[in-house]
Amino acid sequence: MESIRNKKYLVTGANSGIGLQTCKMLLLAGAKVYMVDKNSNNMETLKSEYAESCDFMVFDLSKPDEIPELFDYNYHLLALAFHY
Repeated sequence: MESIRNKKYLVTGANSGIGLQTCKMLLLAGAKVYMVDKNSNNMETLKSEYAESCDFMVFDLSKPDEIPELFDYNYHLLALAFHY
């Protein structure tokens, strides 16, 4: 199996549930994680614990006008995107 260490992942629904757990697993494995959700409280906690390995953005992807804003960020060379 190919290592995920130092690869970049985008996880939506990252503030709770499966999305949050996916972020934690990826971070523990050494990945760079971009977290997206409409709430930020748990993402802020992960950011404080893994400052160099993750970043978060607050977007409500149920609002179509916010989706293009998300992709204004430069996420070049993402290994994979997870949507929960």
